[in-house]
Amino acid sequence: TINSNSFDIVDMFKTAHGFTGTPWNSGTFHERLGCEDAVGTDGESFNNLMQKVDDIRSLERDGNYRGVIDDLSINESTRALIDCGALLRGASNDVIAEALLEKVQSKNGAITSIVFYHHNKQTLGYFNEDGSFIIGDYKKDEVDPNSRFTFYDQAHTVGSDIHQTETAKAILTVAENVKQRDMFQA
Repeated sequence: TINSNSFDIVDMFKTAHGFTGTPWNSGTFHERLGCEDAVGTDGESFNNLMQKVDDIRSLERDGNYRGVIDDLSINESTRALIDCGALLRGASNDVIAEALLEKVQSKNGAITSIVFYHHNKQTLGYFNEDGSFIIGDYKKDEVDPNSRFTFYDQAHTVGSDIHQTETAKAILTVAENVKQRDMFQA
């Protein structure tokens, strides 16, 4: 068995250069790699984010995921919910995904499924003919991004890579304890 990691790769070369979107994580980098912050990047990121904001709402945080889902402003171009603020609590991801898909389909009949994390694995959920919520494996090449919704729970807002369409819009939840870096990652 051949095994390697990022430290081994750096050691294989005389010089190494890289980039990261997570400079706050530089303590985990190989000792030969330094980290230089790009001055102004956070401000530019925040400005770009705010230019794309259509609506800012305050949601009650009562621990009831159904109340939060009911208050979401979902429209035909909404393709994702990124729960950085951890507002959707009180149930497992599959229960939350089922309720979300129900809400999304009531606003956009073209959405047929939802991608979400179930037991730390990207999973696909959909309603079958009798209305039962079915959970199966997510295979990105088999599901049209135009016909699915994505739910990123708080634990998976950093490092997840689920392709979205160019015109997709997302809802981002933020709470008072969310760090700026986490919001940018989400």
